[in-house]
Amino acid sequence: MLVICVGLQRAASTLQYQLCREILKLNKPIIDYGYIRFENGITNAVSKNKHNEFSIIKTHYYFEIYNELNKRDDVVFLTSYRDLRETSVSVMEAYDKTYEKLMKDRWLESEMNCFYKQKNLNNILFQEYNKLKNDLNNSIQQIAYFINVNLSDKSLAKIEKRFNRNAQLKKMNTYRTSKKYKII
Repeated sequence: MLVICVGLQRAASTLQYQLCREILKLNKPIIDYGYIRFENGITNAVSKNKHNEFSIIKTHYYFEIYNELNKRDDVVFLTSYRDLRETSVSVMEAYDKTYEKLMKDRWLESEMNCFYKQKNLNNILFQEYNKLKNDLNNSIQQIAYFINVNLSDKSLAKIEKRFNRNAQLKKMNTYRTSKKYKII
């Protein structure tokens, strides 16, 4: 099975990817292709993927190859989304961009197009930002159910503990010591 996490930027897409990766690892070793920005990277990963193994990809982009992959029963898509006004503010703050720069780069248009193209995919799980962040237990269970992985209560608790708000905040502050973060 190939899982493609194609969430919107600044919409908990990394959290969704990390949760899915942890769930997949419970069953057997996985191939984690990490973040892929270009379509040829997706094509490469697909060509290497075997039907009997779990693989995962993270990206923020919609690629035309998804139309073909959508026809396969061994490929699923996960996406996270958030109000684009909130996402825009978050992008401006995280990447020190102005609203004018976002508009000039056509960032908002690109994000909207990606999201609406995803709506045509058959085998996709949509998860909203606030629910991913605020109801981690249910979000983990949704992902596990969607990718057809049985999740014990013990495994669920372990994943939830590793990725809860406090653990995420501690991790952020450990790696970014120049600035203290809070999760809002």
